[in-house]
Amino acid sequence: MLRFLVAACALAPSALCATEPAPPQGAPKELVAFPKAVKLSGPRAEQRVIVLGVWADGRTFDLTRTASLTSTHAKVAALDRGVLRPVGDGTTELVIEALGAKARVPVTVEK
Repeated sequence: MLRFLVAACALAPSALCATEPAPPQGAPKELVAFPKAVKLSGPRAEQRVIVLGVWADGRTFDLTRTASLTSTHAKVAALDRGVLRPVGDGTTELVIEALGAKARVPVTVEK
């Protein structure tokens, strides 16, 4: 199967084989995170966060894969491979950094 996919990409490049375009040079004007706020209810709750960079000329790029995510209170919510999970009741913030820009997302946990 892998040989077929490699051959298909070599012979007929398509969206399946295409790489994402690189974001513009320099830092984005702002980072936008989705969701804007996170509420984790219950011990099995989890949430991924999507990060978009917005440049001064209005272009947006998905920076989710390259963004650095950090919980300000690891005893409330922790990150595991980009997935936010509850640890204990309380509130914290998710700090997001990408290409020199920062954003914060409030997080509430009710375990």
